Amino acid sequence: MAEKRAARRRKIAAGFVFPFPDPRPGQIELMETIDQGMNEGKPMLIQAPTGLGKTVGVLYPVLREALGRGQQVVYVTPKNSQHSVAEDAIRRFHDAGSHLKSLSITAKGKICFKNEPLCNPEFCEYARDYYTKVCEYGIRDLLARKRKLTARSFRELGEKYQVCPFELQLEGMEGADVVICDYNYVFAPRSALSGMTNTGIDQTGKANLVIDEAHNLPSRAMECYSPALSSVVLEKMRNEIKSIAHRFRREAENILDGCLSTVASCGHGKKPAVIEPPVDAFLEQDIRLRTLLTRYLESMVEIQPQDVILRLSFYWSEFTSALEYAADPDREEFFTTWHPAGTVKITCCDASAMIRDCYDNYQQVVAFSATLKPFDYYKTLSGLDLEKTLTAEFTSPFPTHRRKLMLIPQVSTRYSQRERNYARIAEAVVRITSLRRGNYFVFFPSFDFLERLAAFFQPPAGFSLILQERNIKTSQVKTIMSSSRRPMGQISFLPFRGVPWPKGWTMPGIH
Repeated sequence: MAEKRAARRRKIAAGFVFPFPDPRPGQIELMETIDQGMNEGKPMLIQAPTGLGKTVGVLYPVLREALGRGQQVVYVTPKNSQHSVAEDAIRRFHDAGSHLKSLSITAKGKICFKNEPLCNPEFCEYARDYYTKVCEYGIRDLLARKRKLTARSFRELGEKYQVCPFELQLEGMEGADVVICDYNYVFAPRSALSGMTNTGIDQTGKANLVIDEAHNLPSRAMECYSPALSSVVLEKMRNEIKSIAHRFRREAENILDGCLSTVASCGHGKKPAVIEPPVDAFLEQDIRLRTLLTRYLESMVEIQPQDVILRLSFYWSEFTSALEYAADPDREEFFTTWHPAGTVKITCCDASAMIRDCYDNYQQVVAFSATLKPFDYYKTLSGLDLEKTLTAEFTSPFPTHRRKLMLIPQVSTRYSQRERNYARIAEAVVRITSLRRGNYFVFFPSFDFLERLAAFFQPPAGFSLILQERNIKTSQVKTIMSSSRRPMGQISFLPFRGVPWPKGWTMPGIH
C-alpha cells in the first residue's frame, strides 16, 4: 500500500498543473521564490498581501516538490475555521485534473460523540475494540477510496461502525497527500503528527510543512505554555461539586480546598509580584486529583457536558504540566507571577526553542502571511534560523488608483475616547453608505464595540442592518459573508477577527 501511495504521488507530480490559465501579477515570482528556497534547502518566511492568491501560489510548488518525492504536505492554520481556505485551494487543483487526497482534522472536542472526550475503552464504546473494528470492517480501505476527508466523513463512518471519529482522522493521515490542521497538531508538546512525517517505504526525505497566517505562530505558541490558576475560578466550582455523587463529594471538596490553599500560598502582598512557585505542592495536588478522577470514572457515573471533576482536573494539570519549564532555572523565557486577585500565572515570553524542535520533522518549511515584518523579529520568535531563513516580500496586485482610503481626524476609536465617539462613528457610516446603493461590511475590533455603536446606528433609507451575534455558528457567519444573491442595501456589522473572507472576494468594500 505504501509503495502504491508513493507511486501515485509521483505520478500526480509529473502532471501537476497550476489551476488557473493566467497567474496573477506576483504569483509567478512567488512560486519561483519558493522553488529557489526549496532547491537551497532553506526555510522560508514570505509576506504577501491579500488578493495575491498566496494560498494557491504557495501550495503549488510545495505540493509538486513533496509529491515528487512520494511525500505529503502538512498545512497548518491558527484555527479550524480557516481550514476552508486551504480546502478551496485543493478543490481548484482537483478541478484542474490533479487527483489529490486531502484530509482536514477537526478538534477532538468538536468531533467527539460523547458529552466529554474520554479516550479510554473502559468509558467509551467508540474507543472499545477500536482496532478490531477498523480491521474487521476494512475501514482503512474505505478511507483510502475517498478523495476528500472532512469532519462529516469521519462522523458518518464513526457512527456507522461505532468507532472513534477523531482516531479515524489520525488513521487516515498516512494516505492523505495534504493534511490540513490546527497549529497544535504540529507545535504542541507530544503533537499528534510528530510520528507521521518520518520517511516511509519508497519515499525520499520527510513531509513538507506550510504555515498559514504565520504571524500568529509566536503568540499561539506562547499561549500554549502560559497557563494560569485563579482562586475565583476554583471557588466557582464548589457549588457544582455539591451536585456530584455523594460518595465523591467530600473528597472533591477537600481537594478543592487544597488547591485553593496551594494557590493562596503563592501570595506576596497586595501588588503583583514575580515568584518562585511551590512546585511540590502543585504536583501533590495534581496526584490527588488524578487519583480521584480515576476512581470517579471507574465508578461508571454518567459524565455530563462540562463535568466539574474533569474540568477541575484538566484545569490544574494544564498548569502543572507547564511548571516543568517554569521551574527550570536555565529557561529564562519563563517566569511565574502572583496577582492580588488570587491568580498565579506562568508566562512564556518566547516559545521559539519549543517551536524550533518541531521543524526537525519536516523537509521544507514555508511560512507565509500578509503581515510578517520585521522579518528578523518573526524569524526569531518562530524558531527559524536568522542566517539560513529565506525572506521575501510581495506587493499587492491591485492598482492603487482603485483603492480609496479615508481618514477622519475628527473621529477617534481609542478605548479611552470611544464613549464620546460612538455617535460620530455611526454618523460617518451612515454618510458613507448613503452615497451608493450596495452591500457594506463594517468591521469592529470587538463585540462590545460593535454592540455599543449599533445602539447609535440608524440605517439610511432603503438599507437594512445585519449584526453578527456573540457565539454565532461558523455556518451562519459563512451565510452572511458569502451570499452573492442577497438583495442590495444591506449593512453588516462584524468583528474583524475570525471572520472567513467571502468566497471569491479579493478586496474589502469598506473598513
